[in-house]
Amino acid sequence: MFESAKWIGRGWHSKVMNYDNAPLFRKKIEIKSKVREARLHVCGLGLALYYLDGKAITEDVLITPYTYYDKTVLYQTYEISNLLTEGKHAVGVILGNGFYNDPVSEWGASILWRDNPKLILQLDIAYENGETDCIVSDTSFTTNYSPITYNHMRCGERYDSNLEIEDWCSPDFDDSKWDKAVIARHPGGKIKQNLQPPIRICEAWKCEETKERYFDAKQNISGWVKVTVKGAPGQEVKISYFEHENIVHSQHEPFNDFNKNSALQHTDCYVIGKDGVGSFAPHFVYHGFRYVAIEPQVEVLSVEAQFVHTDMQEEGSFYCSDEMLNRIHKAVRYSTLSNYVGIPTDCPHREQNGWTGDAQLSAEQTIMNFDVKSSYSKWLADIRDGQRESGQIPCVVPSAACYNWGTGPAWDAALILIPYYYFQLTGDKELIEENYDSMVKYVSFMCSMQDDYIVSFGLGEWCGNRSTRIPHNKILDTYYSYLIADAMIINSRVLHKEEKAKEYELLADCIKNAYRRHFILSDYPYDESQILLSCAIDSGLLTDEEKTEAAAKLNSLIVANDYHMDCGILGNKHIYNALSENGYCETAYKMVVNPTYPSMAHWILSGMTTLCECWEMTTSLNHHMFSEVDMWMYKYLAGIRIQSGEITINPCFIKNLDFVKAKHRDISVEWDKKKLTVDVPKRATVILNDEKIIVEKGKYTFSL
Repeated sequence: MFESAKWIGRGWHSKVMNYDNAPLFRKKIEIKSKVREARLHVCGLGLALYYLDGKAITEDVLITPYTYYDKTVLYQTYEISNLLTEGKHAVGVILGNGFYNDPVSEWGASILWRDNPKLILQLDIAYENGETDCIVSDTSFTTNYSPITYNHMRCGERYDSNLEIEDWCSPDFDDSKWDKAVIARHPGGKIKQNLQPPIRICEAWKCEETKERYFDAKQNISGWVKVTVKGAPGQEVKISYFEHENIVHSQHEPFNDFNKNSALQHTDCYVIGKDGVGSFAPHFVYHGFRYVAIEPQVEVLSVEAQFVHTDMQEEGSFYCSDEMLNRIHKAVRYSTLSNYVGIPTDCPHREQNGWTGDAQLSAEQTIMNFDVKSSYSKWLADIRDGQRESGQIPCVVPSAACYNWGTGPAWDAALILIPYYYFQLTGDKELIEENYDSMVKYVSFMCSMQDDYIVSFGLGEWCGNRSTRIPHNKILDTYYSYLIADAMIINSRVLHKEEKAKEYELLADCIKNAYRRHFILSDYPYDESQILLSCAIDSGLLTDEEKTEAAAKLNSLIVANDYHMDCGILGNKHIYNALSENGYCETAYKMVVNPTYPSMAHWILSGMTTLCECWEMTTSLNHHMFSEVDMWMYKYLAGIRIQSGEITINPCFIKNLDFVKAKHRDISVEWDKKKLTVDVPKRATVILNDEKIIVEKGKYTFSL
């Protein structure tokens, strides 16, 4: 692919790269006869929009995935035979900066791949008469500036409608005064076809104007608003995005370190054209927001919120008689989708970074809710691209930095645990196959950091509440090193690598013994911490007798704390299993729906529509790292438990719930006070009153 095509660009000749004006490219083409098949293969860096005869050829937005551009570049393929009739046509492209030409550094790190936007294109045409044609990008393309005079993914976009070039992509347009495209430097990475779902506008709805004259989308999302305004020709309208109405009033976004020195601060600018009325939505930026302020006062004809994310197919649903649980489930869904815009990010309004820890902590519920395989496959390939020869991986992927801080087993575990979880929940081993060699390299690196099988090189627990006693990093780092080694036993056996499985069994045993010696059998008060109890219970670190005692102690700590969780994101990941697997599902339920701080319900009652970064709601209001609560709903309230693709239905019948309805792929479960109904796609085990009932494919109803 692209053997004859050239990377082309606008041809800036300055020491400081130009990230202001988004360039246009066009080429007139001639279709000789009736087309049988036409495929457009194209990659625009950093972001691109593609047109034929002035019309967009796809509904995709923010096109071209974020990668380590010097390692991998992904191109798109579009089937456009239905758009090509005999005669003249014009291909058009607009390029944006994306993260390829990012003027805002990552914590001061140099972005080695950074360069001006560029393009490579190949249009393969097969005619019905048997002839073929191949049109490629080269210096025959012409180029000019678009009305987009500034664009940056984390900051904003400025669009001057007075600079629009009418019919610039029509076949008859005279581009004789345009510049010729120049050959650009290759970005360096291997060019591969993008196989993950595109980013699209997946939902849209009208915003509500408030008395304070700002607009409320009623839901925290990733994306933008499409505004239609009327005002004086040449007037600049500013559209500013905010997560919370208090920030709107102060006009200050207090936690965006990535754009504090940029031209815009999560603000898009639209310059009204000569007609005095126009519509605008950004092209090469997205925001995290619920509220929008439009200044100065102009006549606002409409404001439409457009929810933008990777268009993943939904695979799960949950609904029950407790509206609080339904609202939490909805918040998890919106948090997960808002934070999957090409990669699994931490938050859409601030960093838009692919933190490994956030992704692994939310992976199980993400797999239950969405078809995420191809998206995970792409991002795990990014991790492989970022892995050093030593096996070390960064905590943010893709990233130009982030190797020697912010990492550690709990974060790095994404490489091992996401494929492991995917296999456990689907029976599909492909992600393990793709990443196994990199997993082996990482475990070797992890072992190089051990001292008597204890490791301490990570962030440890994160975002506890005001009273949380955070354990020493080495305890949770070592705990996650055990989870990694334990998962590698299964990952190895799935691929029939028995010798490696035995090696990891020995490693897991050594880490387990060291952990027990240092933190369980010693004087260390692990049983006074909800975090450490939850981790120890939700693993193989305890004997059966110890587990029973520890679960009882964990339950008593939560009850004594007025049914409040006292954990950050790592404790939160394990506390639901630790309670519910040991007979305390009612306690977990009361903890989740507890209306007072700190709790999930407290967030919802405080007006949150997504999960927050911290219990106090003082930083990001759209994170997904606390989303294990949704896996608990599927696994325990609905009872859908899947291990290595094998299905068990074993619900916890919570007293305060009148009914639960849930689906995952072809599995459905519904129960009320009188009956349990299950529908399974293959042989499964139903557990009622400790009795195991084997059922074949089909629908079954059991009296309760």
